[in-house]
Amino acid sequence: MTEITTKAQLMSAIRHERDLLDAALARLAPAQFTQPGVEPGWTVKDVMAHIAYWEGVMVTWLQTSLAGQTPDRPATGFDWDTVHAMNAANFLAHKDRTLAEVASLYQGAHDLAVAALEAAPEAALLQPGYFAWTGERPFLVFVEANTTEHFAEHRADLERWLAA
Repeated sequence: MTEITTKAQLMSAIRHERDLLDAALARLAPAQFTQPGVEPGWTVKDVMAHIAYWEGVMVTWLQTSLAGQTPDRPATGFDWDTVHAMNAANFLAHKDRTLAEVASLYQGAHDLAVAALEAAPEAALLQPGYFAWTGERPFLVFVEANTTEHFAEHRADLERWLAA
């Protein structure tokens, strides 16, 4: 993977990975979105809600950080040892929503993430330690984990499921 050194490169990488994921989703018949199995116990619709959730989490971290505060990570009431419980809670919150509702959530969360990243100063995204809580890492690490890398991970899962 190419090292990202500008916000323009970051936004291009996000667009590219999201386009690949969206192209994989576009190959599905409507009924496939609600068939279980793409992830253990999850449907494609559930994965879409999961992706939307984590993009939102990343935006919360960014906005909180830009306001001069330290965000609760991964979220209030959770720590990295209970992140599976956090994902399970999100699953339960969205599992009964319609595909149209989840598709709107999926697109809306992405649009908000892109807008937040575009509005952020480049240094806030790329400069190591810009936010004290990131230590020697740039916020970019958290952006990639919740966008490009996350999209690629779930696209690969989806493609394996479709090939089976």
